[in-house]
Amino acid sequence: MQGKFRNRIIATALGFLTWLGSTPATAETVAEFYKGRSITIHMGFPGGGFFASAQLAGKHMQKHIPGNPKIVFKPRPGRIGTTVLDFLAHWAPKNGTHLAMPGSLGPWLPLQLKIPVKYDPLKLTYIGSVNSAGDTYLFVRPDTGIKTLADLKTKSLRVSNSRGAYKLFVAAINNILGTKITYVGDYPSHQDAFSAMLRAKPKVLPERV
Repeated sequence: MQGKFRNRIIATALGFLTWLGSTPATAETVAEFYKGRSITIHMGFPGGGFFASAQLAGKHMQKHIPGNPKIVFKPRPGRIGTTVLDFLAHWAPKNGTHLAMPGSLGPWLPLQLKIPVKYDPLKLTYIGSVNSAGDTYLFVRPDTGIKTLADLKTKSLRVSNSRGAYKLFVAAINNILGTKITYVGDYPSHQDAFSAMLRAKPKVLPERV
């Protein structure tokens, strides 16, 4: 189906990046093209709430895309959400059957850090997001003795998350507010990170790149 559509790169904040056809190049309609086919959503962060968001979006996409293609999910983690963009730009079929959820930082990280990638973030265009609230929170256990910002400036705290890029937020908080927070590595999902916190047995994990 490579030539049936004019190709262009389209991206999203939480990640529906894809090569989509803008208009059919033959008499075949969009519904005829997608009927009986599958659309694969490749996920840069396949666990926790990220996967739940992909499932929710996929459920509605299946109903509204002409031809009602089946939506399937495939984990493709690595390099803070940029590996999935490399795959989409260079190896995924360019016929509108592959999407990607790289995470909100994926398209921008190569512009901020020296991360080797095979895609050009300047050619990506956002088409939507399932989360634009900017909901980044800092949770602590009651027995840490940390209740205020002043406490964070005098007491050390180890934190983790399911995305390695959050170490950038920790560095920013420390540099701007003078806090003493240490990022100890990223867990496979938010659930794993929360479970470790509740067990009060923090485990220093190697960073995934």
